[in-house]
Amino acid sequence: MGKIINLPGATEMEGKMLKINSNHYWKKYFYPLLLQHERRSFANPHSVALLLTNIIYEYVERLPVPFKPVMAKIMCTMHGESFINALVKDAEFAKEVKKSFRELLLVTRQ
Repeated sequence: MGKIINLPGATEMEGKMLKINSNHYWKKYFYPLLLQHERRSFANPHSVALLLTNIIYEYVERLPVPFKPVMAKIMCTMHGESFINALVKDAEFAKEVKKSFRELLLVTRQ
């Protein structure tokens, strides 16, 4: 049986996210999407990468059209690995999540 990780609780997760970016809009609209998944368990790194990708997509889809591509790029390329580090404490599991996240980004660009 593989390793199972749990996402942090809401307070811890929010604190880690605010260290990445304390932007008002992220606090109000993006972080609550993540916090809904507090303490969720995962056995597959790809599942964590999919969750993060879907949450970023959901947030970006709510933005005005001109901002969507820029914000998606900022969130995925500039902050993606920081988000993963904040969500996943286990270094080996986080490494696999990052690999899967990068692969998902390549697929979505096509």
